[in-house]
Amino acid sequence: AAEVTAGSITNNASVDGTPTGGSLSAATASLTITATDAPAPKLTLVKSALEDHFTKAGDLIHYSYLVTNTGNVGLTGPISVDDNKVHVTCPATPTLAVGAHVTCTATYTVTPADETANHVINLATAHAFYDDSAAPAAIRVIDSDQETLDLSTHGSQSIKPFSWPPTTTSSKSPVGDGTPLFGFLICLAFASLALFTVKAQRRGIKR
Repeated sequence: AAEVTAGSITNNASVDGTPTGGSLSAATASLTITATDAPAPKLTLVKSALEDHFTKAGDLIHYSYLVTNTGNVGLTGPISVDDNKVHVTCPATPTLAVGAHVTCTATYTVTPADETANHVINLATAHAFYDDSAAPAAIRVIDSDQETLDLSTHGSQSIKPFSWPPTTTSSKSPVGDGTPLFGFLICLAFASLALFTVKAQRRGIKR
């Protein structure tokens, strides 16, 4: 355990003997073996979309899948990505060195069901392989990532049309909203004008 903690093992050896004549110095030798990290294959997938929302069925969503070798050993192909919503295309990659990456792509068409649900949620999984000489077959290395896009209602608000004359079936007060209030003010103006006209006519008669 101490050698594992230290990260190395040092072995010292010496040899001596008795000569038939004269003197003989002892011979020594030292050997140090440094520990190396155990193979740790690892794959990291980061999924993203060019768009940040959609507005209706038929819209296109362009996905990007960044697959990176984040382990300490090289990986072999084929490098692939599975997505539960869309077919993903990856470039031919026979090997993926430590720290190297490859980008896969896909285009998804929003469905009426997505529009009804107000979002698109899909899960992707990246695949690669590690050839371990001690294993009977290559070891599959995977990682997953999920992306969610929401429906945008920006610009979809409806404008209430103005109607004349004002309806008499509404249960709202004349000051309840803009349209009845506007009609009420017009009626009030006509009534005031009519009253003014009558008074003016009466004054003319008196003269």
